[in-house]
Amino acid sequence: MSLPRLPDAQTYAACRQIVEHSAHLTDHRNFEAYAELFTQNGQLTRPGGAPLTGQTAIVESYRSRPAERMTRHMLGQSVMTQQGEGKVQVVTSVLLWSTTTSQTVEAFGRKADARQVLGEYSDDMVLTPEGWRIEKRQSSFVMYQE
Repeated sequence: MSLPRLPDAQTYAACRQIVEHSAHLTDHRNFEAYAELFTQNGQLTRPGGAPLTGQTAIVESYRSRPAERMTRHMLGQSVMTQQGEGKVQVVTSVLLWSTTTSQTVEAFGRKADARQVLGEYSDDMVLTPEGWRIEKRQSSFVMYQE
């Protein structure tokens, strides 16, 4: 059995940082900055959705979410494979918690929705003149608990 070609430490760190920023920006509703983590014609497929192509389509899709919806994406491990010069595939596990701003803030914060979802991002990243960017992201759900 041969091991996959692994990226060097600098590439790993840069790509992981993109994944982390993407979760943070989504959770804090900074959809324009989130879309800038993609290439100009980057593609995003949200769970159960049709592919969105381009930064504008990505922003519009996220803006259509209810304004009171709150999320927190907890990231697990990222497994990376070098796909060629300037190309890396990244698969990251994601635990998604959600609630709404209408939930009363208590001592431990807002009560989370009963359904919590474990999923993953499957990202094709490319090195651009601006740095690493997501060329294609497939977000999917794997399992959930109610």
